[in-house]
Amino acid sequence: QLAAGQGWHRWDYPHQVGSSEFDERHPVFALYLADNWPAFRTWGLSAISPWEFGHYWKPRAGLDRGRRNLPVDWARRQRPGLSADYVEGRYERMDLAFEREDWVPTVAAQALLRFNRPLLAWLAGKPGAFTSKDHLFAPTETVEKQLVLINNSRERVSGDAHWSLELPAGTLTGQQHVSLAPGGQERIPLRLALPAALAPGEYEMTASVQFDTGETQSDSLRIQVVVAARP
Repeated sequence: QLAAGQGWHRWDYPHQVGSSEFDERHPVFALYLADNWPAFRTWGLSAISPWEFGHYWKPRAGLDRGRRNLPVDWARRQRPGLSADYVEGRYERMDLAFEREDWVPTVAAQALLRFNRPLLAWLAGKPGAFTSKDHLFAPTETVEKQLVLINNSRERVSGDAHWSLELPAGTLTGQQHVSLAPGGQERIPLRLALPAALAPGEYEMTASVQFDTGETQSDSLRIQVVVAARP
C-alpha cells in the first residue's frame, strides 16, 4: 500500500491490532490477569477496565455470519423509536454480536471470569506485603502467606476456608470459618513451619473456600525448598 501511495492503518491487512486471531497473546493476557487482578481488588480499587476484553472470546467454528431477519410486531408497530428489520454486518465482539453461546472463551477470558466475579478467594503474599512473591525457603523456616477473601456482592456471605501444604512427611493443614459483609474483605494469615528434615524440591500450597452461596473457589502456589546456607 505504501508503494502505491496509500496509507497503512493498524486495522488494515492482514489483521487489525485488536484481532482475536493472535492466539499467542491469550496466555499472556491470562498470566497478567491472574497476577494483577486479585491485587487490584485487594487494594480496593473501585473500578477496573479490562479494555481489551472483547478479544478474549473467539467466534465458534461454523458461526453463521449471514443476514438475520427480525420478526415484526405488527400489533405494536406504531410506537416511538427504532424497529430494526434485520441484523447484518455486525461488529464482532462478544457483548455486541451474535448470541453468548456463539463465543468461545480463551484462557484470557477464563482468567477474567475467575478473578472478576463478585466473590474472590486467592492466595496472596505475606501479611504487610500481599503482592510479595516469596517462594524460596529452607528447612525450619516458616512459610508466610495470606488467604484473601473479598465480597463485592450486595449481601453478607459466609464460608469455610481450608488450606494445606503437602510434604513427604505429612500435610500441613488449617481451616477457618469466615463471614464477609457486603464490600468486605478478610485476610487470613497463614504460617506453615517447614520441618528440619525436609528435602529440597518444589512443593504446592493449595487453598479452597466454600461459600454459603454454593460457590467454591480454589487457588494454589508453589514454593521451592533449598539447602540452607552455611553459617
